[in-house]
Amino acid sequence: MPGPLLTAIDVGTTKTIALITQVSPDAGLELLGSGIHPSTGLRKGLVIDPERTARAVREAVTDAEKVAGERVHRAIVGVTGSHLRTHPAKAEVTVANPDKGVSATDLKRLDDLVTARDFGGDRRLVTALTQGYQLDGETGIQDPLGRPGHRLKVETLLISGDVRSLDVLAGAVRQAGIETDELYLQAVASAEAVLSHDERLQGTVLVDIGGGTSDVVVYFNGVPVYTFVIPVGGDHFDSDLAYAFDLTTEQAEWVKVEHASIQPAAFTSETVIRLPWAPTRTGVLAAKLVPEVAWPRAKELSELLRQELERSQLLPHLRGCVLTGGGSQLHGLIAMVGAELHLPTRLGEPTGIIGRLADMGNPSLATGIGLLRLGEQRWQQQQQAAAVIPVQNPLSEGFLGLLKRKFRDFIDGLGHD
Repeated sequence: MPGPLLTAIDVGTTKTIALITQVSPDAGLELLGSGIHPSTGLRKGLVIDPERTARAVREAVTDAEKVAGERVHRAIVGVTGSHLRTHPAKAEVTVANPDKGVSATDLKRLDDLVTARDFGGDRRLVTALTQGYQLDGETGIQDPLGRPGHRLKVETLLISGDVRSLDVLAGAVRQAGIETDELYLQAVASAEAVLSHDERLQGTVLVDIGGGTSDVVVYFNGVPVYTFVIPVGGDHFDSDLAYAFDLTTEQAEWVKVEHASIQPAAFTSETVIRLPWAPTRTGVLAAKLVPEVAWPRAKELSELLRQELERSQLLPHLRGCVLTGGGSQLHGLIAMVGAELHLPTRLGEPTGIIGRLADMGNPSLATGIGLLRLGEQRWQQQQQAAAVIPVQNPLSEGFLGLLKRKFRDFIDGLGHD
């Protein structure tokens, strides 16, 4: 029996992407429809014009609905921006029935406890990224369900965001007729689509180069441990080229996509770029001038990435780097970043979805495909919890047992900020 429809919306600085999929228990995620529409209502990943953003979301969703032959009302949405903050957190609870093992109820209590942090009136929890569990001193546990034990601990990376920025994004999506089902970090979503199991284990930094920003997440031992945003994206290359050659931003993007390169050979190229629009002053552009404009911006991006990784003290422990997103396809950028970080670096192409879109491996789709994969995982977890792990009825403990457990949770919470 087919699973539910899942819709993802990647609201980007330059374009908004909507993907509609059907969850199949046997085949995974099957793409039914896709829609892409230019975005003009965002700057550096933040909504500055809700009306234009809502229009882009509505157009992208409508196009996807036409292809899929389905109407959608809810979607998983990606979030980014420099307003996001990370907060390491820990919590601990006593397992209600140690002999029967950790239950879904125990995990819910633990999740409620670790996410109960007050970030202040101007900030709100966006998501909680579980680092790992500890049960009676045993560490490195990723799924404690059903394991016998007494004391269950969790380490989590909480991500908070500016309330106004989050509300404006959700409001724009709602104005387009879509309710936000879940918010996920765009970098984590992209990592879900492009990183291998081994890369997540051994220590890898994922850089998702979007239009206005570059979202970064670091993985160790299979989980995200650090995330940040670099205020440089593909739009900055377009602006530099437009200024240097007196072009519109649309014309500059064409030059970037079709001819930009920062490889050594590009600086001595004798090729002449024939500009396809008219009228122009000359109609041609010397190709070797393009890398002279693109190289400084690429160097800035690489250096900011290295500096933040050095500041976090994670760089010496990394084993690789993966670039994805629309801006990752600049010729020579992978080599530059690899040399800057002294790490093996590759292009991340999304996987894990089947369907009608011919270019599903395009790095610009990484966030959207990753959002769908995260949504599928969440649905599977809910199915497993409902079918295999019955939710415990607190009344079955008896009144005294219920009071004891509530008291234990209260004591647990006293030592947790």
